Amino acid sequence: IQWAFTEGAIRGGDVSVAGVYWSSCMLEMVRRPPLATTVFINAKEYKEGEDVEARVGERLQVRLSVQNCLLEPVEDCRLLVKLDQESSGVSSVGYTGSPGLFIPGNLGAGSQVDHLHTFLPLSPGQYSILVSISLRFRCKIYSWRLPNLNLDILL
Repeated sequence: IQWAFTEGAIRGGDVSVAGVYWSSCMLEMVRRPPLATTVFINAKEYKEGEDVEARVGERLQVRLSVQNCLLEPVEDCRLLVKLDQESSGVSSVGYTGSPGLFIPGNLGAGSQVDHLHTFLPLSPGQYSILVSISLRFRCKIYSWRLPNLNLDILL
């Protein structure tokens, strides 16, 4: 198997396989991450590289929809959502709900869970929403971060 990835606003890449028979169903499984994550900001689906603007004091609801794309269950799934402001001196953010989600036991094949987190930025500036995910699959722990979601908070 050979991989070639491209960088840019939207990440993509190519994979080629030699000497192995692959059905279209098997190839579709290779294309998917173990957990497919969709991010919604104020009920609108976020696309990677998209600019998001909001106002000081405007509530930002971040909903993560996570689906197990594997044919087997995964264990000990954890999500962590954090809002960081670029260092500009004083920053202030209020939030409701837990910044993390722990799914005890198994997340079955094809199962989906949602996590809702609400932020209230109280000062203008550049912010990033950071999302970390970890899980255990076949006795190994895997973790990764989604690309940063950038926000401009205006007065």
